[in-house]
Amino acid sequence: MAEDTGYGDKFQLEYYRGMNIYIRKFMLFTSGAAFVIIAPLVILYAIGYRPQASSGISRSVGVILADATPDHASISVNGTAYGTLPRSIPNIDPGMATIQITKEGYTAWEKQLEVKANQAMDIRSIQLLPSLFETTLVARNVTQFEPSPNNLLIAVTTNKNTLFVIDETGALIMREEKLGARATAISWSPDGSHILVTFPKNTYQLFRVNATSLVKIPSKEFTGFTTIHWSPTTANAIYALDKNRSLISYTVSTSSLEIVKKNINLFTVAGRTLYYQTFENELGALQLRSNGTRILAQDTGKALKKISVGSDDTVGLLFVNGELTIQNINGDSTTISPNAEDMSWSPDGKLLLVQTAPTELSIYNVANERLFAVPMGELHLITRLSGSIANPRWFPDSLHILFETNNSLVFSEIDTRDHPVSRVIDTAKATGHLTFGDKSKSIFYMQSNNKKTNLVQTWLVTQEDR
Repeated sequence: MAEDTGYGDKFQLEYYRGMNIYIRKFMLFTSGAAFVIIAPLVILYAIGYRPQASSGISRSVGVILADATPDHASISVNGTAYGTLPRSIPNIDPGMATIQITKEGYTAWEKQLEVKANQAMDIRSIQLLPSLFETTLVARNVTQFEPSPNNLLIAVTTNKNTLFVIDETGALIMREEKLGARATAISWSPDGSHILVTFPKNTYQLFRVNATSLVKIPSKEFTGFTTIHWSPTTANAIYALDKNRSLISYTVSTSSLEIVKKNINLFTVAGRTLYYQTFENELGALQLRSNGTRILAQDTGKALKKISVGSDDTVGLLFVNGELTIQNINGDSTTISPNAEDMSWSPDGKLLLVQTAPTELSIYNVANERLFAVPMGELHLITRLSGSIANPRWFPDSLHILFETNNSLVFSEIDTRDHPVSRVIDTAKATGHLTFGDKSKSIFYMQSNNKKTNLVQTWLVTQEDR
């Protein structure tokens, strides 16, 4: 028997190694060739090119990205149904397209929008509203109301000068307490443990919230205070301006009062920062936890009427002469309007709602790069009416607004493409304050009718979607 030298095994091993190298080279070459051929096709498909089977010639198409609230609405484009939302609809020929979004129980949303070749048209911010609004009575003869921080309770004052607490259904949770005068405002502490009621001539009553009752706390020290804000960092502490225009801090539990800064024109609290302007027009920011102060402007040049803070420490400054500017964290200032009446930031802090005239509302896009309907860096007109607009405010999604006009409460989108879709929610006089229910499915407001003012809840969704 011949001796096995191992040369045969070595030869086979070298042979297979060589084969593996050739196979790997072949696979690498094949993969590279496939990438060169397929990649351009994928890119062309992604940007909208589609081949025409009849002629073999490629054509450019667009894409529609659509979504709506509430869920499971249906969409059609130029009369062709495409199913329920959310949905991406490809292969739409360029040009004007009639888009309709529907759901049973809701008023249809419809617009004619331009589909552009090789582009995606975004309509993912649609809010459908019920065909018929359901409004329920929550409390009668109301003068003021304010929901608790967790939105589970509502503090209510009446024309009989009483204060009580109810839940969203109107059920009494805490019995009535007699007030000294007609209330002008209600404010809950951030932890929901106290309620501050404001009266004319800068007088106040403070109540501690127990499980089933309200307990009045002596608060004579409050007399003459203005611009009151609860502290977001210290439990049951209040910031306010006293009679001498000094910024003070008042702790409820100890009845202790401390002067924080003197000669203050106005201030506001946003997050954990207190923003202020002094008599000398210095604009500053006080960090409430560390008490560190940052000077935003040595001299603003004139007195301010309002300070409002958006995202990334961007500050909106409304001066007494109507000039509106924004200032970023670097101190750079941009004039938005030479003559504004009021302004407010969207809930996400990226858009500024500006009332430029009694009959006009505009939006200034500061930081929302995805909102193509409202160009960034422009004051974009949203609504111009024949009658005056009152109490404009944001819907929680930062894409819709509500306002009052001609004794009606109006809900409107801010997307002006084709036209901003709007609906009148209530034709009975809606007055002043308005808040939103759980998950923004309803709104609470005071409705004046037959010389009576009641607190009502109007649903923005049907019974099936609650």
